[in-house]
Amino acid sequence: MSKYHNNPDNAFYGWNDSWLHADFKEWNITDVIDYIRVPVLAIQGREDQYGTIAQIEALKAQLYAPLETVLLEDCRHSPFLEQPDLTLRSIAKFCTRLHAIDTA
Repeated sequence: MSKYHNNPDNAFYGWNDSWLHADFKEWNITDVIDYIRVPVLAIQGREDQYGTIAQIEALKAQLYAPLETVLLEDCRHSPFLEQPDLTLRSIAKFCTRLHAIDTA
């Protein structure tokens, strides 16, 4: 972690303490999906060890704004590290479509 953080202990325990806090079991962001008013690109690895496809399904069910999803095969929790080319291409295509809509 020291490669990316000046204080790796602080970065780790900030994350770790949040996950282990008793209130974390009740934490859920589905209450705020209805308030999102911008297009969303949701990228997730199919083998994500921390997230599930239920997160994508919640977006599909609740999101008012346009949604595009990309589920990457042979990918876990970090698509930008595990499938960098596919992740970058997905983001570039999404941005290109948004730009085309914006300038039409």
